[in-house]
Amino acid sequence: MTHLCFNKTRAGVAEVDDRHSPLPQKLRALLGTITTRSKAETLLNQAKSLGLDASAIRELVRRGLLEPMFDETGPAHEPANANACDELRCLDIARAYATAYMRDFAGDAGDAFRTLFAMVDTEADLLLLLNNCIQVIIAVEGAECAARFTRHVRQLVSQAESADVI
Repeated sequence: MTHLCFNKTRAGVAEVDDRHSPLPQKLRALLGTITTRSKAETLLNQAKSLGLDASAIRELVRRGLLEPMFDETGPAHEPANANACDELRCLDIARAYATAYMRDFAGDAGDAFRTLFAMVDTEADLLLLLNNCIQVIIAVEGAECAARFTRHVRQLVSQAESADVI
């Protein structure tokens, strides 16, 4: 099964350690509960226990304190944790996932992708950029790797299901 998960970024770890951080107390408390590869469902439940909702997770991603990823455990044909993905679909999370994926994929050339993704401000533009990334992934890693990337992005971008791209 595929699970949407989140990790703290280096900035997120530093933010938890910074006692004078301007981050609101509840967001900081939520950030502090995150462990390696915290599943989206668990994180949503933790947010709700603090009186927050999915927008808190989106805000932590937007601030660069959390990084989305997918954890593949089990057969690839099993559906992802759809409810959590539905609540967390947004440009910021999709962009953060694609940026992290391409950083890991491209190594030293990842900075160029981060710059390109930072300039994207609509889902339509993101989808166009993702198509270019998919072509690069196919050329280097093959169609199966590109298909997995595409599947994950579709789970995070609301326009992806109806778009002709990706």
